[in-house]
Amino acid sequence: SASPASAFLPGKKMTLKQRFREFSRYHGLPKRDAVFFNQSDLLCEMAKKEDFIIMGRCGNAIMTNNRIPHVSIYLSAPFEQRVQRAIEVNSGLDEKKARKMLHRMDRKHAHYYNFYTGGDWGNANNYDLCLNTASYGIDGTVDFILKMLDIFSKKLHSLANPPDKTKSKKNPATNTAGHKTLFSIILML
Repeated sequence: SASPASAFLPGKKMTLKQRFREFSRYHGLPKRDAVFFNQSDLLCEMAKKEDFIIMGRCGNAIMTNNRIPHVSIYLSAPFEQRVQRAIEVNSGLDEKKARKMLHRMDRKHAHYYNFYTGGDWGNANNYDLCLNTASYGIDGTVDFILKMLDIFSKKLHSLANPPDKTKSKKNPATNTAGHKTLFSIILML
């Protein structure tokens, strides 16, 4: 069985019969569009049930368009530092290959995000929090994000559970409709 990522590989030549089969299989949509829309539906379903982290996949736009509470975070670092980090974590990768890989990945991420959202990948206006990881390091960035999420969670909880003037006891883990308060965290790398 092919992985979902295979939908983004360059297509191989198909016969007319194969093209018609693919056309009807995805209701006339190109395979990568069908994968995106199915993935979007899955993310929305998951977000309604539990807290989780989405890395990329236009998660911020999907959650916003479906009015699902979330925190979108964009992490970046200077290109030279990213090159050095890529070399550290990928044995056998030299500087030239690391630069080429990062440029290619950035182009792909930008194209994917721009195509499916109409927005600009990396534009601070699209995110709740943008962090330059070079300023804080990995551990400092994690600490910063956790503190911010704690503040956001408390704010979301207080909005979902306004003070009860009748002093009746309510379960603090549920909102006024009796549903668990959820939010999704989106990391755009």
